[in-house]
Amino acid sequence: MELTYTDAAFHDVGVLVPSSGDFAWGTDENDFSIDVYGTDLPPRGGLLYAEGSDVGGVVRGFESETDNDLFSVVGDTWTGVLNRHVIGPPSGSDYLTVSGEARDCVAQIVALTGLTSLYVVDELRTGISFTHTFTGSRDEAESDAGRYMGAWSAIWQMMLDHGLSVTFAWDGTAKKVRMVVGRRADRTSDEEQQAGVSKLGITKKDVTNHLICLGQGTLKARTRVDLYADAKGNVSKTQTFKGLDELADVYDDSAAEDASKLEEDGRKKFAEIWKDHEQITDTASKGLQLNLGDLVGGTDERSGISATAIISKRVLSFSDGVPSYTYTTTVRSK
Repeated sequence: MELTYTDAAFHDVGVLVPSSGDFAWGTDENDFSIDVYGTDLPPRGGLLYAEGSDVGGVVRGFESETDNDLFSVVGDTWTGVLNRHVIGPPSGSDYLTVSGEARDCVAQIVALTGLTSLYVVDELRTGISFTHTFTGSRDEAESDAGRYMGAWSAIWQMMLDHGLSVTFAWDGTAKKVRMVVGRRADRTSDEEQQAGVSKLGITKKDVTNHLICLGQGTLKARTRVDLYADAKGNVSKTQTFKGLDELADVYDDSAAEDASKLEEDGRKKFAEIWKDHEQITDTASKGLQLNLGDLVGGTDERSGISATAIISKRVLSFSDGVPSYTYTTTVRSK
């Protein structure tokens, strides 16, 4: 795969061919590091792109060794550039709220970053309208953020809540990254699975459903909070599973200063535990490229186990110049 690089004014300068390395997009990383041969370096602040593809980003620096013909080019992918710009509530407001057609809501977020010289949101309409208030992340599939968050984290949150997808592609005519907002794809149908669209690994098992949280104090004076998870992973102080179905564990959080903080930390611990309850790995995609936010899933006919998850990370890796995609999925708790 050839990648064009530009100067800081987005004028094309030359071409690079990655030998190894990767580009990542999703709930973490959102950066790239590629190894290339040659003597021509793209300037910091310049762009790398593959026409009509989401492969690309802004060059931030280099890594090299004097006795090696390879040098590494590092930077932020298109999602990473957005996430380096933090948005938050307007002055005098508790929260940031956007409202309108899905395409317009994404455009509002991009406008807040001041990056309209690099990004353009396509005029294509989704037929989905909503009002969205950014109060912070609320489940494992979302990026960890509060009222202030990176612009990509904000867009990702809207994608999850409203069944959307956002794709990126370099538009050589406009000299901008074109973002297209659409409805997310559902890849869980039996027809697609039987056709070999995806080769999925499904894990579904019982995990801790009673967490005994222990805070400060000693002996009978030690703070204790009991938390319980139901069959869907909802956490409360009401016990659902008893007897043989109860699976208890102890969470030691002696740093928690009071019962309220102990409960807050315990709920976060439960969210980590619940990730092991249901997992999907996508190990092959036979010509079909999956996008962030797509639904994948399947059923194992032998056990009857089925699961559905969201594509939360994409990685394009190069090995000896040959590109291949891998995907990370997240099972939402709600």
